[in-house]
Amino acid sequence: MITAMAAVHGPALAQETASSGTFLGRLILGAGQQKVAIDTPQSVTAVEQEDLDREQPQTVGQVFRNVPGVQIAGSDRPLGFAFNIRGIGATEQTASEARIIVNVDGVPKFYEQYRMGSFFSDPELYRRVEVLRGPGSATLYGSGAIGGAVNFETKDAGDFIPEGGEGALRLRFGIESNGNGRLFSGIYASQPVEGAEFLAALNYRTADSYQDGDGNTVQGTDFAAPSGLLKGTFALAENQTLRLSWQRFTSDADGAAYAQTGGAGAADVFGLVDRNVQDDTLSLDWRMEGGAWLNPHVQLAYSDTTVIQENARSTTGTARPCFPYAASSNVFCDTEYAYRTAMLKFENTGETSGAGWDAFLTYGVQFTNQQRVADSAGPIGFHPEGQDRKVGLYAQGEFVIADRLTLIPGARIDLARRTAGADVPGGSEVEDQASALTFARSTI
Repeated sequence: MITAMAAVHGPALAQETASSGTFLGRLILGAGQQKVAIDTPQSVTAVEQEDLDREQPQTVGQVFRNVPGVQIAGSDRPLGFAFNIRGIGATEQTASEARIIVNVDGVPKFYEQYRMGSFFSDPELYRRVEVLRGPGSATLYGSGAIGGAVNFETKDAGDFIPEGGEGALRLRFGIESNGNGRLFSGIYASQPVEGAEFLAALNYRTADSYQDGDGNTVQGTDFAAPSGLLKGTFALAENQTLRLSWQRFTSDADGAAYAQTGGAGAADVFGLVDRNVQDDTLSLDWRMEGGAWLNPHVQLAYSDTTVIQENARSTTGTARPCFPYAASSNVFCDTEYAYRTAMLKFENTGETSGAGWDAFLTYGVQFTNQQRVADSAGPIGFHPEGQDRKVGLYAQGEFVIADRLTLIPGARIDLARRTAGADVPGGSEVEDQASALTFARSTI
């Protein structure tokens, strides 16, 4: 892929000089302080902006191609990707909230549909992606995250505005030979007054059908995917920051492969379908930093991932029949699938230290309400509608003794109530309550 970039009042990039010695890895933010990567008890990999600029990923899946222990299920087109960390994650059946948790700026993202990926976005929107491996992520992010967590961080206006400047403009154009792929990207960052920064980013990525190694055109690989980000950052008072952001990703793909996950031959079995994807992430985030025991963080967020599919057909153009009450064929019905999640989180981090030891404590409460939607011609037994309401209480400590021993105890309890939708047979009478208790492992 060839990329052309133009920038006005962009930030200067410092050049690093290498000296003899051992590279210890990037600084990783642990439970309470920055550390060298090899000194972090949990295995963490961070893909920074410089990595994204160097690799020029065209899809979210390509962001992780150099991340060890992480596999991505999905096509070469942005119609959803599922994550697998160290062999954990049902990539064939896509998302699994109980195994791997995905966040965008702290907002939980979840989507699950037969033969579809679970995360929809464009890599141009992000400045950092962090992968936390293993069940240690469960304390802060959710019970059952035995695979780990994937955290995406969107770009900020401060990434582009130089010191003493008032604004910056970055334009980017990219082309890809196979499929005639094109990328048009524009970012405008502004600081009209001190203490207020604004960012507006708009991307348009499109491609025709690409060819395989034998020169054959692969059906269902053309697409158009606009995306954008609006973000405002305000310094309310000393050590207090308020951020508002809205991110939207859309993808319009007529004649897309029905099976976005699966092995060779899946496209011939499941055929093609017209698919439209719209993913929205809204966040209102307030935090205060700099205190010893009082560093509160409050976040109100909303996520909406909607997929509309119509006109299912074979690769030769023959229409796929829709029988709403037959589980073997109602997957081909015209259907709108959606997951809509509202979240409210209160969190605080405190720290203290003494002779030869440091201690950090993070604790909080998280409320989520998720609506699962499947609007079709008839009841869908394999994707029933419903509502999940959860309350999570958690606390995690980090104790560093003489810079040689680190203990990270933690506990989390999630209380959940699940109610079936009205269209589910007997749904008005079905209600499930559950609780989960997680203890984090101590690490030496």
